[in-house]
Amino acid sequence: MYRIPVMLLAFLMISLWSPAALAGGVTRGEEQKRALDELNKIRKSVGLPAVTLSSALNYAATGHSRYVLETSEYGHYESNSSSPYYIGYAPKDRAGKYGYYNSSITENFYMGTLGATGTRTYYQVDNALAWWMSAIYHRFPMISPE
Repeated sequence: MYRIPVMLLAFLMISLWSPAALAGGVTRGEEQKRALDELNKIRKSVGLPAVTLSSALNYAATGHSRYVLETSEYGHYESNSSSPYYIGYAPKDRAGKYGYYNSSITENFYMGTLGATGTRTYYQVDNALAWWMSAIYHRFPMISPE
């Protein structure tokens, strides 16, 4: 299996910073596994190998998710370097901070509401993946052979 040089923030933005790890029977880990499984189904359908999780990319995505939520600065870049949540300007900077060095790093970013405690389902995971696949430049990193 290959590691994909893409920071898929869906794994984190969908599931981070909720009041409880377990809500409505779906844990953050289960959400992440669902996202990875669904991504690998997409990759398989276009003849590509499965990808695995990278702890370095998870840390970078977690940090960026926190930055976005705490600063309300949405998007792929962190411009407020004075924020205590700042971890790097661009995806490549954030990944490098946690030991993942690859010149072709990109990220897909999706933010939605998680719902109240006790109501979380796989809806956000599925919605994020469907949205990314419908936008060509979000689709490319997901089906990259790299």
